[in-house]
Amino acid sequence: MDTNKEYNSLLISKIRIKRLELGLTQSHLANKIGISPITFSHIESGRREIKVFEVVKLCKYLNIKIDEVLEICYNKIKISHNSEITSNKKLKNKVISFTSFKGGMGVSTLSIILANEISKDYKLLFIDSHYQNSCYDKRALDLEVFPNIKPLYSIASIETKELAKYIDQKKKDYDYIIIDLPRFFYIPDYIEEITNQSDFVISPFKGRGMLKKPFKNNKDYLKHIAEGRLDLFIEYRNLFKNNDTVFSLIPFLVKIEDDEFDDYCSDQEIVLIPETFKEFPEHDLFCDTLNPISNLENAYYNPFIVETLKVIFHLKSLVGADLIMEDLKHKSNAKWQKILDKS
Repeated sequence: MDTNKEYNSLLISKIRIKRLELGLTQSHLANKIGISPITFSHIESGRREIKVFEVVKLCKYLNIKIDEVLEICYNKIKISHNSEITSNKKLKNKVISFTSFKGGMGVSTLSIILANEISKDYKLLFIDSHYQNSCYDKRALDLEVFPNIKPLYSIASIETKELAKYIDQKKKDYDYIIIDLPRFFYIPDYIEEITNQSDFVISPFKGRGMLKKPFKNNKDYLKHIAEGRLDLFIEYRNLFKNNDTVFSLIPFLVKIEDDEFDDYCSDQEIVLIPETFKEFPEHDLFCDTLNPISNLENAYYNPFIVETLKVIFHLKSLVGADLIMEDLKHKSNAKWQKILDKS
């Protein structure tokens, strides 16, 4: 990211935080500075750089001292550039594979939502390796609906038999590659080499709800707490305990109310996401392959978006895609480096 883009990103971040603090909508601010709500949305999402006169008008209206904002931006960029550890210097080269052990678990929807959010800050490639190619086809439709929006990332359609080789070729060029896979046991000939290329394997699952006592007396009842073949997912995970791939489960629709299941996942070295991914009717209306849901107007007042972003927050933390936390870490590293340099 060059300096101009960094300035733009930091300015917009400051303005967006102030807008949310004051409870103002994108449309309201767009009207105040004489641009369309769509243009303002593109500014906040980083698709369009903010112009000088727009910064001046917004700072004046929001009662932000523009010289202080510019100084903060300058200092933050300087620290980032001088830090030995910075997200801008080296690509992460991480691969996130989404799969499942039962159909209808929202795998494609969740993988696209995560890709939209991560691609705001990182270089990302999305690979659709599902038989239905729903994500790849949806991108084509979305480009017809939003012809003026430039995608933040590309979507490639790659067959599972070619996938491991393709990942090996592309991984070095991206921070993240997100893959939408079929159920893992549908591709037994290729799942091992795909998993060996993956840093994270994530699977949504639907719990059965509260289990009756006679069923709970079965010592293996925890394997049956989810619909579908959780037992096969456990076996799948055990095959890769000797490598560094992180396996994670995300509750879908039904919240798991069993503390023993948390311990069970820990014993199996599986990260259980503490939030539930819920399917809302609004997903079909608002979730596309171009627009991060966090950029939607009134995003943080919309229940379905808030609930979805809770899941995304934990996923971004899991895969190390939280740029705010990275920036704080870099600032801390730079601060300690200055102290060491003086000693």
